[in-house]
Amino acid sequence: EAFVSGDAETLEALLDADYVSTGAAGKPRSKAEIIKLASTYAKAHPGEHAQPLPATSTIRVIGNAAVVQHHNAGDTSVDVFYFRDGRWHAWYSQHTKLGD
Repeated sequence: EAFVSGDAETLEALLDADYVSTGAAGKPRSKAEIIKLASTYAKAHPGEHAQPLPATSTIRVIGNAAVVQHHNAGDTSVDVFYFRDGRWHAWYSQHTKLGD
C-alpha cells in the first residue's frame, strides 16, 4: 500500500538501508530508487490501492526472518524481511517472469 500510494515516510521506515529490488529484466533498484518510483507511480495512478496477496502466496517465518513468495500465472516474486527493534524491515525483493 505504501508503494502504490507513494508514502515515502512508510517506505523509508520499512525498507532496509541496503534494500535492493531486482526486477524481472534483472535490473536492481536501490531503496532510494524504489521510493522515487513509488512517488511517480502514485501520481500516475491516483487513488489506487494495493492488491491482496494472491491465494497462491506463501509466507514462511524462520526465527527473525520471513520469506514471502508470490505466484501468479505469468510471474513470481520473493520478498525477504527481518524483524528487528520491534518491527519488520524489507531487505530484498526478486521478481521473475515465467516462461511459456
